[in-house]
Amino acid sequence: MALFRWRGDGAGTKTDWDDGRNWIDATGAAYAQAVYPGATPGTADDALFDAALTGTQQAMTGYDGSALEKLASLRVSADYDGVFGDVALPLTIPATLAIVDAEAVSGTAYLEGAMIDTLLVTAGTINLQGDVLNAYILKGTVTATCAWGMGGTLVVGYEALSSDASLTIPAGTGSVPTEPVRVFAGALVAGVDIPQLVLSAGTASLGAGCSIEALVTGGILTWAGGDIDTCTLLGGSMLTTVRTPQTVAKLTVGRGAVANLDNGVGNITVTDSLNLGGTITQPVGV
Repeated sequence: MALFRWRGDGAGTKTDWDDGRNWIDATGAAYAQAVYPGATPGTADDALFDAALTGTQQAMTGYDGSALEKLASLRVSADYDGVFGDVALPLTIPATLAIVDAEAVSGTAYLEGAMIDTLLVTAGTINLQGDVLNAYILKGTVTATCAWGMGGTLVVGYEALSSDASLTIPAGTGSVPTEPVRVFAGALVAGVDIPQLVLSAGTASLGAGCSIEALVTGGILTWAGGDIDTCTLLGGSMLTTVRTPQTVAKLTVGRGAVANLDNGVGNITVTDSLNLGGTITQPVGV
């Protein structure tokens, strides 16, 4: 295992990941050209982007390092202020853990997640491609233009403000994890089916044509279309913006919770509902 810190000031191409002269070790000494993160078999290196660029230093451009040795960690600190990958060539690096604080990154950080076991995003604007096994969006804005064929954990949350953390999964990008998607705070905007959603604070918006099974203990669930298999509201609220005929198979509303099913056209059908002391606003004509 070795520690690599990006400086982007080697004698060769200063933007190349695979030139060790752009990296320094813990003592501040540059590596040899052929020694860079993931280049040495049998190691589990740590790659850090932990300093602002100065002088002749340059940022790391996109790089496909999918054939490299798996890193122990890939970390981007709040001090790094260069670009990080690009839309045509995101950074593709196998890593056990990736921690991205892209607060100072120039523009959007582009990351291919298919080879990352666990991703933590704590700030900045991230374009996430590929699949990540476990993703924790704690703060920042993430657009996930990826397959989301994951079997792991997806968590969105930080503080109670929806602006603290935001994850957008556009329509047509596959499916989310089979395990429950947990929103502890922040905002989830989903254009794909959510097999299971646990919402305790913040907001979750489900796009047109998307189905869901939801447990809501707080926050606001906005439903824009797609049938709901089961929705259990133990707190918070659910409201609908859908205008086409939709069905809620099973609805349970606990004390203090609010379910507003009135979309103004009266074409939402609730097959089975149970009110335990909350408020249900039925569709027009029901």
